[in-house]
Amino acid sequence: MEKDYDFVDPEGMPANLMVVTHFCKESLQKKLRDWRCWLKNHYYIEGVPNDVLVKAPDKRITQGGWELLLKFWESEKKVTEAERNKKNRGEDRPTHTLGAKSIARHNQDEIAKTEIEAMRAREKEMKEREKVREREMEEREKARDREMEAREKA
Repeated sequence: MEKDYDFVDPEGMPANLMVVTHFCKESLQKKLRDWRCWLKNHYYIEGVPNDVLVKAPDKRITQGGWELLLKFWESEKKVTEAERNKKNRGEDRPTHTLGAKSIARHNQDEIAKTEIEAMRAREKEMKEREKVREREMEEREKARDREMEAREKA
């Protein structure tokens, strides 16, 4: 059996036919999905009865195909899905900008960082208290020395 074509990769080596088939299938599915989206955005009017939208608006789609799309868009499942997606798009959800680090790991690191900061603050406070005690001790010693000097003079 002779082929009129041959699939090759950029280096000229024979390509895996399953990979090529998968790519073509995925590419065509995306193009079809995008085209249906374009049709819905340009010709479908939500809430308008099917009688008004019965005639296929574009020569690239058959009348039967257009009617199937109308049924599909108006099915209960699709309507609830569209409402849910509209609600989700409208919400102001925070964007994950932590890179490879998960949110849980980020939270764990933040807790550890907070604990370390609290520990450092306690250490600083203890050092300050120690300094205050040392100053008090020095003042007491000075007071004792002055008292001793005063007694010796007296």
